[in-house]
Amino acid sequence: MRLVLWILSLLVGCVIAGCQGDRDVDNALLCADEMMEKMPDSALKVMESIDPKRVSGGSQRARYALLLTQARYKNFIDETDDSLISVAVRHYRRKNDHRALANACFHKARILENAGNDNRSLELALDAEQAAIKADDNLWLARIYELMADLYDDAYNPEMGIKYRQKAVLFYQKANQSLSKEWAMLDLANSFSNLKTDDGWNKSIEILDSINSEYSKHPVDSFLLRQLYTSYVYPYIKLNRLDDAKRYFAMLENFN
Repeated sequence: MRLVLWILSLLVGCVIAGCQGDRDVDNALLCADEMMEKMPDSALKVMESIDPKRVSGGSQRARYALLLTQARYKNFIDETDDSLISVAVRHYRRKNDHRALANACFHKARILENAGNDNRSLELALDAEQAAIKADDNLWLARIYELMADLYDDAYNPEMGIKYRQKAVLFYQKANQSLSKEWAMLDLANSFSNLKTDDGWNKSIEILDSINSEYSKHPVDSFLLRQLYTSYVYPYIKLNRLDDAKRYFAMLENFN
């Protein structure tokens, strides 16, 4: 309860600060940054409360561009115009701020992917990877490797997609992000299933069994469990293990 009240007071304070003037923009940006991971919808509200005309100076403009782009991405707003995030990329590249540059290049790569420019997106993803390595940031490396896997899947290169999904799993583990690791493992299992070979389907089931075992230790995401059961059905059908497929299909009825 105390945490909820603190977050609500922080949100109100951020919106007020974001509307007062230039000297308070930094406070609003700080608030949005603090909320970004756990309350991205609130972070977006704070960012939208800031009058862009009051954002001044290279550092503040870069942070504003990065946080607004990040908040939109986390709220599933698919952008195709990279002009705003490019402000952040240029600034953090000049300043050699490796962690911020990894963040900015990642989001620019996602925007370019949305725009259908996968080649340029991969170039930015590689820039993001190098920046994250220099920053020794395992969490950003995991996210970047997921992005690279998506790009290789888009290019109909499933083997490279699998390679980078495996790297994403590894780096989520290094970052102690267990739930994100399990989602990455689920994507990896589906990538093996999409190979449409007996070896791929068996490998998929092996990974799904591993997720099932891990999930039982901290069952906190029912949506993950539903996706897990769904992912079992197809490989079991293709391997003609119909009783197993029916068992998991029946388990899905618990979510209806």
